[in-house]
Amino acid sequence: MGTSQTVVDEASDAFPDSALEAEGSGRMPDDFQTLLHDVEATLDRLRREFERLQHLILTDELTGLYNRRYLELRLEEELNRARRYERPFSLVFLDLDGFKDVNEQFGHPAGDRLLMELAEVLRESARTMDIAVRHGGEEFLLLLPETDAEAALRVGRRLQRQVEARGFLGGRLHITLSGGVASYPTDGDDGRTLVERADLALRIAKRQGKNRVVCATEVGAAPGGSPVAPPVAEAAPDVEEAAAGSDEPAVPIPVVPGFRAGQALPACFWTADRPLVVRGLLGREPGEQAGSQRYRFDTDHGPQLIEHRRDGWFWLAGLEASLDTRERLPVE
Repeated sequence: MGTSQTVVDEASDAFPDSALEAEGSGRMPDDFQTLLHDVEATLDRLRREFERLQHLILTDELTGLYNRRYLELRLEEELNRARRYERPFSLVFLDLDGFKDVNEQFGHPAGDRLLMELAEVLRESARTMDIAVRHGGEEFLLLLPETDAEAALRVGRRLQRQVEARGFLGGRLHITLSGGVASYPTDGDDGRTLVERADLALRIAKRQGKNRVVCATEVGAAPGGSPVAPPVAEAAPDVEEAAAGSDEPAVPIPVVPGFRAGQALPACFWTADRPLVVRGLLGREPGEQAGSQRYRFDTDHGPQLIEHRRDGWFWLAGLEASLDTRERLPVE
């Protein structure tokens, strides 16, 4: 009533007769009621129009997901929150494998439908606090608050499996998904760096054969500090010799550079079906020099064979994910 009375007072000069009639009656003049009704209707219309325009500005028209402009705003908010409370968050950069072939084989309308169906998969899989974004073309991005690298990797791989198992376009199409994961503060402390690292990890996943999700921690750094992808099929020197006495085949295997003494190997390196070569020195304790000898580490998954080489290469055979194992593999 206070706001309405203010309008009455300010407009009384324009409606002197009506104001005098209303004096002492406790009733607002009909002219004022009409005026207030019109003002309220106009404000409501402007509010709805603002919300509509805001929706158009911040969402992707085709998929209904948020767009890059919204990501920039939301990412800055999440960075401020994470810095204040010292909490992690992660980005998962996703890209449909072979999307160009879909457009060529089925046509662009089918390609649009595929993107809409994938957007629905992302919406169904996301938590309430997660943000799903169409970054452009067939690229999508998930912003995962309160999520570290290992948890984000699980999210990405779960989506990868869901997409691989699903039939799109009414069951006519089966397609795969590749992804890259970057986490705050491990992989960067600003939005641009995190997006770039997730994008680079995605490109590594593409180079490694697609239909997989890779952590940004698998990306090394050039001397100038810019990220650079490690070789994806480079064999260690004399890998056959390193493999002697083990059950692992002597084949070209991924190489991961750039880890320091005492730094644990990220969980995304650990798979039960492939060995791993890392460029660097490995010892029982941080700073211990590696030699051409073998060590066995007892873990929850049994002993693991590790071959050290004097030239700085070492070979890890048959590794499986284990917190105990990761903590006992410092690299320099």
